[in-house]
This record gives sequence, structure tokens and C-alpha cells, in this order.
Amino acid sequence: MRGFGQKNLPKDSSGEFIVTKGNELSEIEKVKEFLDPDETVHIVAKQTRRKPGGAIMLAPNSIIVSNKRLIITNPSMAGLRKSIQDFPYDKIVGIKLQKGIFTSTIDITTAGMGSQGKPGHFGNRWGKGEDNAIDGIEKNKGDEIVKFVRTKMEEIKNTNQQAANQQAANQQAANQQAASNPTTEDPLTLLKKRFVMGEITKEEFEEMKQILDG
Repeated sequence: MRGFGQKNLPKDSSGEFIVTKGNELSEIEKVKEFLDPDETVHIVAKQTRRKPGGAIMLAPNSIIVSNKRLIITNPSMAGLRKSIQDFPYDKIVGIKLQKGIFTSTIDITTAGMGSQGKPGHFGNRWGKGEDNAIDGIEKNKGDEIVKFVRTKMEEIKNTNQQAANQQAANQQAANQQAASNPTTEDPLTLLKKRFVMGEITKEEFEEMKQILDG
């Protein structure tokens, strides 16, 4: 079973929550072929149809939160057919939680993905609410999911910033090295290179060469 074997239970090295309940493991079993070998599932939530605040669906969706992405299984035809959508954390630019009396709604925004509803949203409906809103989630699960996703988004932001800083530092070091090691080529050689590279015309080359020959 890929991605959530015994070696990943009950917590990973960072102490984050790992799935252990039998009914939640059964939901992961349904998508195990979709998981990467090094992918670990941390949270599983399923839409509830309980009132008030439940989702109006014959076959409720499941939300699987891994160390790499948010996965939503979207049953249809009373559960006879299932589609799976995944959203890597580097594509998610916003997530918020709306708390009801008994359940919560999670609203997710992605970058560069248009929709029929709001700009930058998935454009999918996973319940009775507006596009891109996953409703009917137990309140404690909603809190866990939003907190986990925001943590992953922050990690990606920090990693990207570190990479940008390193790139800028490397460029600065290269510029300093070039400035401290000026070329030792004689002017005539440089002039010939400029002519070969097409930076100057033949007439300009001859004129400058005469000046250098003095």
C-alpha cells in the first residue's frame, strides 16, 4: 500500500497528524494507486449530510490531505463512478474556513485557473454552496485542513524566497568576480572580436584599426 504504510504511522518526523482510523484508511485505499511512493496522508475528511450545514449529495466527497497536495474524490451517480482531483500546494494561493453551527465550509483559490464563478478559482462545486466551496465538513476537520494547507503554503513561499535569494547572491558574486578580473586582451584583438560578432562594420573596423596602429 503506497504512501501510508505502517512506517508512516502514527506521526511523521515533524510530529504532524497522520491518519490511523480504519474508516479514514479505507478512503485512502480508494485512491492508493493515485498516490506517489513517498506521499504521506495526514488528514482525511468526508462531507456529512447531517443537518444543519450538511452537503446535499447522494455520495459525499472525501478530502484527502497529503504532504504534497489536496485531493478531492468526487463521487457521482450515487457513488457508482468516482473522479479524483488534486491540487498541489504550490498552486493554491488562498484558503479560508467558514464555520457554521455544526459543520464548516472550506473555500479554496488557485492561481491561473479560471472558472465560471470567481476569477482564479477551480470552478467546481462540491456541495450545495458556491463554486470551489467544500461544505459539510466537520468543524474540527475543517480547522485541521486549513491549518495544514496554510503551513504547506508558507513552507513553499519560504523555499521560493530562499531560492530567489540564492540566485541573486550567485549573480552578485559572478558580477564581482568579473569586475575583479578585467580582460587582458589587447585592443586590436578585442576590435577583431567585435567585428566578427557583427558589432561594428568593416569600415568601422578599418578606421579603428588605423587609429590603433597609430
